Amino acid sequence: MRPGLRITNYKKRVVIAFAVDAGRVSILGVFHGGQDHEAMLRDDAEDAARQ
Repeated sequence: MRPGLRITNYKKRVVIAFAVDAGRVSILGVFHGGQDHEAMLRDDAEDAARQ
């Protein structure tokens, strides 16, 4: 979806999406297990590309 994107789970209920760029970690989202995090991250990436 985007360069440097990493996704991890926390306690099997939460998905944390983050990116690592040049020594900096950016939290892109914290999603409850029932949310469609892939669609939300895809929409954010497409919005950023349009700007």
